[in-house]
Amino acid sequence: PDRRSLRHLRDEAKARRRAGEFPQLALAQLAIAREHGFVSWSRLKLHIDALTLDSAERAAGLVRSACSGNVRRALALLEVDPGLARHDLACACVTGEAETVARLVGPAPERASAPTGPLDRAPILYACFSRLGRGDRSRAAGIRGVVRTLLDAGADADARFMHGDWVQSTLYGAAGIAGDAELTALLLAAGA
Repeated sequence: PDRRSLRHLRDEAKARRRAGEFPQLALAQLAIAREHGFVSWSRLKLHIDALTLDSAERAAGLVRSACSGNVRRALALLEVDPGLARHDLACACVTGEAETVARLVGPAPERASAPTGPLDRAPILYACFSRLGRGDRSRAAGIRGVVRTLLDAGADADARFMHGDWVQSTLYGAAGIAGDAELTALLLAAGA
């Protein structure tokens, strides 16, 4: 949309509903989304959200979304700003940018184990808990490359963090969250 304001679009949908063009607000919102090339109102909202954030907010949103149960926001952020995948170490880990990880960790191997990013976790945990590799073979291969790079730099194959009262480990991320058998085998071979 020319105006990057969700408020403006909401007002437009309400006005079109009041004018009788649509019997329901949801239908007016859907029509506006499709007029702008989006399949749904929620996709349009994600796109506008991505456009209105600064790069640090987009990076944090990418990492949080990639490590959550809903990656739609991460995908929308990457669509708006593909370079976001290489913004920092956490972003590179969740998106499978192995070359960026190697460039960032190579001169400072201690970065392979130091907590970083918006969740303050070891980089290997971002890679193992990223859901972006599910259903995307090239990204899954990139995430495995990230993990290899981090392990070669001294990352702990058995890194963990607490989620409430539950211990979350790299193996749980690789096998249970990412569902990646090759990544799981890689971690097991490294001593996880």
